[in-house]
Amino acid sequence: MEKIWIALSTIIAGVLSCYTDLNLALILFAIATTLDTATAIHAQATIKGLRFNPAKGYFWKEISSTGLRNWMKKILWEYGIYLIMAFAIDQCVLKSMILFEVLGRELTLPVLAVYLFAFIEIWSIGENIERAGGINIFKRILLFIPEKYQKLLKP
Repeated sequence: MEKIWIALSTIIAGVLSCYTDLNLALILFAIATTLDTATAIHAQATIKGLRFNPAKGYFWKEISSTGLRNWMKKILWEYGIYLIMAFAIDQCVLKSMILFEVLGRELTLPVLAVYLFAFIEIWSIGENIERAGGINIFKRILLFIPEKYQKLLKP
């Protein structure tokens, strides 16, 4: 049943995205998701003492079916459901209201949702880099925010 729901939510989200101005947001999300996946593979290889080299077989052996299933579940199931909910709220409650206009782009709730998903993936890239022994630049950027506002961002 879960596989049917994943496929259905993906199809519905895809069809609904054709009716809005999501192109740029979806491109950013696709790029962020791809980079997140690559940095996660790199982090896992680094933890095992392997070097980052996509041209070598050991790099690709770090990909497991469980990891791919979890990735697909996250992208198609979780984000798909949230996107469908954003479309439903946008159409039924907000009546396709433009929430923000930035640089000539009209941002509705579904568009903002996809940008939020992309931000989550970008944050995950920083976590993967940190796990691999690098510096999480996104955490460093937060240090430029005044301390009273940083408290809002910390759990």
